[in-house]
Amino acid sequence: MNNEHDDWFKGLEQDPFPARGFQPELKRRIMRELDKKPIKPKPHFRFGVMAGVCSLVICLLIILKVELFPAENPIANELATSASLPVAELMAKKDVQSVLLVGLRQDGTDEQDRYRSLMFANQDGRVRAVATGSGVLIPYGQVFWKLDQSEDPQTEGKTLHIEQMGTKTTKTVVDPKTEKSTEGVTADAQPEAVRSEKLLYAGNKYLSLEVQDQRSNSKLWNVDLKDYATGIQPTDSSLNLDEFTDGRYFADMWTVVRQNGNWAPAYQSSLDLQSSTGKTTRTPYGITLTIGNPPLSDSLVNHDTLDRPWGEILKIEPAATDSVTSPDHDLLAIFTDSAIKLYEYTAKPGDEPLLTVSRNKGEQLVLVQWALEKYASKWIQAGQLALNEE
Repeated sequence: MNNEHDDWFKGLEQDPFPARGFQPELKRRIMRELDKKPIKPKPHFRFGVMAGVCSLVICLLIILKVELFPAENPIANELATSASLPVAELMAKKDVQSVLLVGLRQDGTDEQDRYRSLMFANQDGRVRAVATGSGVLIPYGQVFWKLDQSEDPQTEGKTLHIEQMGTKTTKTVVDPKTEKSTEGVTADAQPEAVRSEKLLYAGNKYLSLEVQDQRSNSKLWNVDLKDYATGIQPTDSSLNLDEFTDGRYFADMWTVVRQNGNWAPAYQSSLDLQSSTGKTTRTPYGITLTIGNPPLSDSLVNHDTLDRPWGEILKIEPAATDSVTSPDHDLLAIFTDSAIKLYEYTAKPGDEPLLTVSRNKGEQLVLVQWALEKYASKWIQAGQLALNEE
């Protein structure tokens, strides 16, 4: 090879870049750039835009208020006023159209209990007690039954009897010895296995009673009204609490009691699937029961909702022990130890009751039933025929 080629090959054998690329000068330039602080965008423009948008919105609202709701516009005034009113005040007052039927039991010291019913309704523009009388009047479908205390001539004790209004009900009484029935004879003429019966609750088509035999053994008995009217015995059939609590409580020994403006289950020896209230109560014959939590099914209790807060009830009547409100929101009843007071549903503290009737000492509430306007006249007529005393 010639000398030219030799020089060329020698050049290829040498490093292509005799000097390093990351030279000190380049390093100094990079460090100078890193030491420079980043330039933040100035916020003045952004805040200015936001302020402008807010000002525009405020101007539009002012224009709309002036155009849509002038200062003297009644719609604007009404909306402003209603926003500060309680719920009860927002409901327009209306004439009372509901009918309230109340059943009471008074335990007698002479072994003779006393029952009475009161029916309240709007008559001639005023709320009145349109029907009052002894016994508990019980609506059952389209008919009425009346249950009252009656002496049984064949035993030393007392018992209840029931009859459908407009007919004389006969009870099929089963002789506990022969297990044979006697039909077509009134119950008052037949011996009863039960010495005494007390009605604890009546609602829809069911009765809850406490029964005591001649040996003073007591039990609770829950039964269909029509079954009771046939003369069925407490040992024959009794309803379980789980049927009316969606399986939350399972108990054979139970009844229904008033608790904070509602009907609540009270039971003994229950398989609790839901916690109780922690409170207890005693029946007239001394059975201790645990009070469970409402609600009970509609098949047992009907319209069991107190639609005014209990705190409002106490402001209207500080001595209140119980209260009920109509489904149609036109009537409020407040119970004290000595009276039953009827108010407009929208009553406020300081309002006078529409009607006040006396309550006998120790009377217990065993029935509360409401009829709305559609059935009001029929209920009033039935109540006056069955209850009004001469």
